[in-house]
Amino acid sequence: MDALISISKSLKLLYVEDDIAIRQETTAILNDIFKVVFDAVDGEDGLRLFKNHFGEIDLVITDIT
Repeated sequence: MDALISISKSLKLLYVEDDIAIRQETTAILNDIFKVVFDAVDGEDGLRLFKNHFGEIDLVITDIT
């Protein structure tokens, strides 16, 4: 597990979650794991962030229903 966290510290994550409470709690955890966490409130916001940071984002996690 330590090796995975070590690798993740070099990654920039885009996290897209439409539930505010879940997004806030999860983002707090993800900030301890990843170098940078961009958090988006919905798919449109996620796409905007992805375009604005194109080439920077290494991983996208989303749970849009």
